Amino acid sequence: MARKKAPNPFVAGIRGLTGGEARVSDKELREALDVRRKSKKPVAQTGATARSGYDPISDRAFRALGRVTGSDQLVRNLRDIDENLIGIGAAEQGAFNIGRGEGGIGDVLNVALTLPGVGLAAKPFARAGKSLAAKVGDTAVGRYLTEARPLVGAVDEAINPATLNIGLEPSSKIGGPAISEQEALSAVRRMGREPQNFRVVPSSSEPTLVADIEPPLSAREVYDLSEQLRQDAIAQRLPSQGTEAGMLAGPRAQDWGGEFNPAYFTMQGGDTLGAGVLTDQFRAGAPVSDILETAGRWGIEVDPVALSVNARLRDAALEGGEALPESLGVFTGRTVPANPEALQAYREAQRQLAERRVAENYLSGGRRTQADIDLFSGVLSQLPEEETLLRTLREGELPMIGMAPERVGAGGRGVHISTQPGLSTLDPSYYGTGHRGEEYASTVREGLPNRTYMYVGPEGTVEPELSVMGVIGEEMRRGPRYAYTAELKDLYDVNADPEQLVRMAQAYNLPFYKPTLPWWAVDSDMVAGSQGIGGGRAIPDMERWIKERGYPGYISDFGGGRAAALYGPTDVVPIDEEPITDWRRKFAVGGRV
Repeated sequence: MARKKAPNPFVAGIRGLTGGEARVSDKELREALDVRRKSKKPVAQTGATARSGYDPISDRAFRALGRVTGSDQLVRNLRDIDENLIGIGAAEQGAFNIGRGEGGIGDVLNVALTLPGVGLAAKPFARAGKSLAAKVGDTAVGRYLTEARPLVGAVDEAINPATLNIGLEPSSKIGGPAISEQEALSAVRRMGREPQNFRVVPSSSEPTLVADIEPPLSAREVYDLSEQLRQDAIAQRLPSQGTEAGMLAGPRAQDWGGEFNPAYFTMQGGDTLGAGVLTDQFRAGAPVSDILETAGRWGIEVDPVALSVNARLRDAALEGGEALPESLGVFTGRTVPANPEALQAYREAQRQLAERRVAENYLSGGRRTQADIDLFSGVLSQLPEEETLLRTLREGELPMIGMAPERVGAGGRGVHISTQPGLSTLDPSYYGTGHRGEEYASTVREGLPNRTYMYVGPEGTVEPELSVMGVIGEEMRRGPRYAYTAELKDLYDVNADPEQLVRMAQAYNLPFYKPTLPWWAVDSDMVAGSQGIGGGRAIPDMERWIKERGYPGYISDFGGGRAAALYGPTDVVPIDEEPITDWRRKFAVGGRV
C-alpha cells in the first residue's frame, strides 16, 4: 500500500489565505510557490531562530503590510507561515537569486515574507507577483503582490525608517531662544509622525535631535517643519531609497549646499552617515582611490596617515585570508589624534606571532640537533602565547580614520648653495645634479620624493659643509658656488612632530624591534617565514605622509643648526650676484652666511 504523501504546509497556507479559491492543482501551486533553496548551502529553519534581532524587523515589516493591505487577517496568516516555515536565510538567498535574474516565485515569496533586502528586488518582485496572481486568481495574495511596488516601498520604509536631523539652535538670521528637545518632537508629531529611537547628539555645528520616523516626510513637510522650528533647513535621510539618499529642505537650504550631504548627516551613535559609508566601503575591500573619490565628492579631507596604515593592514589580511580586526578601517566624521602606542602594540603582536610560527615550523621540520631544539624551544618560551597575540590582533586598537587635522607649519630663512648662477627658482627635479649627500642613494632606491635641500637659520648663523662648498684642503677646487636665500614656511618640523607622523612611521615599521629569534634566522632565505621580521626603516613612510598631508617639505635639526627638504619649486633671490671664489674671504669666519 502506497504511503500517503503529507500535505505541503506552504500549499495549505496559500489555500487558507485565498479561502480555498485558488484555481490550480496542488502540484502547480507547489511548483509556483516552491520554497526550497536551489543552493545546497544550509539555511535557517525559522525566522525566529535565524538571527538575533529578527523579531523586531519582522514585526515592523508586518505592521507595514497591514497598513498597506488593510487586512489584519491576511497579515496574521502571513505571519503564521513565516514563523513556521520561512527563515531569514531563505530570504537572503531568494534576494540573491532575484538580483542575478534567476529568481522564481518561491524566491519572491521568501523575500516577501521575511523582507530583508526587498527594496533591491522591487521590479522582479512586481513581475513575479503578476505571474502568481494569474495562477491563484484575483485573490488577496494575487492582488497585493500585483501591487508590489507600493507594498515594497512601505515595507522597506518600515524596516529602514527615515531619519531626521533637527538642529536645536535657531537660524542666526531669525534668532530667538534655543529649541528644546520636546519642542522639536512635538513639531514632528504635528506632522503625523511618531518619532522613534530619538536622542540629542552633539554635532560639529550644534546639538542635533536625531529621530527615526515612518513613513518619511515629503519635501514640503520638511520645509514646513524647518519653518516651524526656525531652522535654515532640515535634513532627512531616506535609506529605503539608497545608502546615501536623502533630502535637505528649508527656507535657506542653499546656504547649506542645497542638497543632502552624508558627510554632515549625524547618526544616532554621534558619527556621520558619510563616515559609516566610508567604513563599509573600506571593509568591503575598495581601493584607496575609490574611497578618496567618495570622500572628495562629499568634501571630506581624509587623514592620509590613518588611511595608509589601515589600508596596508587590510590588504595584507585579505591577501592572507585573515579576518579583519573590528577596529580596522573605522572612519569617523571628526578629527582624532594619532595613537602610535596602540599601533606599535598591534604591530609588535604581528611580529611576535610571526616569530612563534617560524620557531614552530622550524622545530617540526626535518632532523634537528638538540642545540637547535633547545634554542627554538627557548624562543617559544620567551614569546607571548599564541592566543594572547591573536586576541591583541582581534581586539587591539588601530588608528581611526578621521578628518585631516589642521596643519602646523614651521619655517625660517633658508640658504641654498648651488653650482649654477642666475637662479630664481630651485627645482627639485634637478635633485642630485650638484652635490650628492649620503642619503641620495637610499632616497632614489626607496622611491622617495625629489627634493631641494636648504640650510635654515638667521643671517650670519648658517655654515655650509665644506663638501657642499667644493672645498678640498684649503681651496675651492670644484668650481664656483652661488648662494641663494628664501623665506620658508608651512614646513613639517620632524623634531617637534606636532602630528606624530614620525612616531606613527616608527610604530608601523618598528625600526628598533629586536627579534627573539637568533640573528641568523631573521630575514633569512634558509628559514621559512622569517622575511620581514626584523625592524624596518621609518623615514620612507614619514616622508610620504608628510607630503600626502600637504606639507611642502620638512625641517629638522642638522649638525649644529637646521636644514629643510623642499618637495616643490621654491622661489629664491641671490645673496650676492658674484660667485663665491674664496670661501674664507667671502664669508665671515667659518664660512657663515
